[in-house]
Amino acid sequence: MANSEGRFSSVGVLDYMVSMAVFLVLIGGLAYADIASADGVLVQAFAYNWALNSTIVGVLVLGVLYSFGQVMSVGWASRWIRNSWRFGHAEQPGLMVSNPGGAPRLMSAVGALFSERPGPIVFDTFEYRSILDSVGTRLDESREITRYMIGLLIFLGLLGTFWGLLKTVSSVGGTIDALAQANGASEAIFAQFLDDLREPINGMGTAFSSSLLGLAGSLVLGFLDLRAGQAQNRFFNNFEEYLSRASELGAPRPGGLDDY
Repeated sequence: MANSEGRFSSVGVLDYMVSMAVFLVLIGGLAYADIASADGVLVQAFAYNWALNSTIVGVLVLGVLYSFGQVMSVGWASRWIRNSWRFGHAEQPGLMVSNPGGAPRLMSAVGALFSERPGPIVFDTFEYRSILDSVGTRLDESREITRYMIGLLIFLGLLGTFWGLLKTVSSVGGTIDALAQANGASEAIFAQFLDDLREPINGMGTAFSSSLLGLAGSLVLGFLDLRAGQAQNRFFNNFEEYLSRASELGAPRPGGLDDY
C-alpha cells in the first residue's frame, strides 16, 4: 500500500525471487540426491525416451526463466515509478512523470500517455480506469503464457503415457504371435521371448517416465507461477492506491536501490 508520504511502496521483488530460488534449490537437491544414489530412478526414467523427456525438461526450463522474468518486470516497473513519478503540489495537483520514455514494457501504455500530456495530470474516472485496465491486462497476458506452459507439461506427460501404452500393447501382441508360431520349446525360443519382452517394458517405461516428469514439472512451475502472481497482485494493488492519491499528496521523496 502507498504510505502517508506518497511514496510508491516497495513490492518486495527480491523476497519473491529468493523464495522461488530456494524452492528450486530444494527441488534440485532432491533430484541430485536421486541421481547420485545407486538405485536412483530419474536417469533410468529419462533414458526411456530421450526426445520426449528432453522436451518436457526444456519446457520446464523455459517456464522457470519466464516466471523469474515476470517478477523482474514488476520490479522494473516499481523502480521506474519510484524514480520518475512525482505528485504535484496543492496549488497544482496532479501527477508528473519525469522520464516517460524510459517506461518498461509493462508500463509502456502509461509512459505513452504521459509523453503526450506533459505536466501534472489530474485523471478523470475514465482515464483512471483505463490506466488500471491497461496495466491489469498486461499482467493477465503475461500469466496466460505460464499457465499454458503448465498445461503443456501435463499434456506432454499424458502424451508420453498413451504413447508408451500403445507401444506396450503392440509389442505384447507381437510377442504373443511369435510364441504362437513357435514349434516346441527350446533355449533359443525362450531367449527370443525374453528379448521380445524388452519392448513392452520400454513402452511402460516411456509411459511412466513422461508422466513423472510432466506432472513434477507442472507442480514446480505452478509454485513459481503462484509466487509470480502474488508479486504482480501486490504491485497492482500498490499502483491502484498510488494512482488514486495523485491529486492529494505533495511530491514524494525519490527512492533508492533498496526500494527495488
